[in-house]
Amino acid sequence: QSPMLQLACLLLLRRSAANAAADNSLNQSTTDDFELEQQCVPIYYYEPFILPVEKEMLEETFHVHVLESNDMGKRTVESMRQQHQSIPPLSKPTTHTALHSNFNHAHTLFYMPHCPMRLYCNVLHAHWDHIFPTIDDDNKSPIMEEPLVIFGNSFCAYEERTISSEKRADPSNGVFSIVPFAREVSVGVSNAGSGRLNGGYGGDIVVDELRHLGVAFNDCSVISFPLSGGEDDCVGRDEKKGKEKWPDRPEEWFASEDVEKNGELM
Repeated sequence: QSPMLQLACLLLLRRSAANAAADNSLNQSTTDDFELEQQCVPIYYYEPFILPVEKEMLEETFHVHVLESNDMGKRTVESMRQQHQSIPPLSKPTTHTALHSNFNHAHTLFYMPHCPMRLYCNVLHAHWDHIFPTIDDDNKSPIMEEPLVIFGNSFCAYEERTISSEKRADPSNGVFSIVPFAREVSVGVSNAGSGRLNGGYGGDIVVDELRHLGVAFNDCSVISFPLSGGEDDCVGRDEKKGKEKWPDRPEEWFASEDVEKNGELM
């Protein structure tokens, strides 16, 4: 149940974003619309244990781009943009084809519910400059990259629950150092009162579905980084010290030949 609910949520997020960009003109659940949505809001998907039938469904029905190689969270926004720009636009109405170039100015969402902590660390390392912009030496203003958002496990929960000094001292773990600069919105699943439908029918079904939703998105948050969103919405920034207060970029992590040392990532 959980993987299907997580996939459904991802497809709905893509549809919502594509509709917003296309003035709500994408409103039919058809294969053509899935293809248009992928042109507007491309999804890049990787699953190490994906089955051939699952890959076929994602690519042929939902038009999701399934990655062949395991980048371990190190694939950058820039590489995805270049790959997306190499795809010719569909011969559809100009409302949609014009959106093909908007990927240059878009937010990037990393959809990672219940991924291992190491994957989050690798994503942060690959996009540190998107979160903590470099400073232009000429005018002393920050050079802003495209905003980054993560839908995944709560970083605050990691901070509160991790007691291992070894994990906290890991120079390639950027989760702990970035918590003070992140803004989290918890993904909550409410049972809407008693959890029963109006009229008292189907209550057991509703409760059961809410339980599955709770499992699929337990402890998940939408994590953004206001520092990259504009100077008026900065978190943890000291105007007098500027960049000096920003944490250093974590070291890059490399997989060990000893698979057991790589933890659940492998």
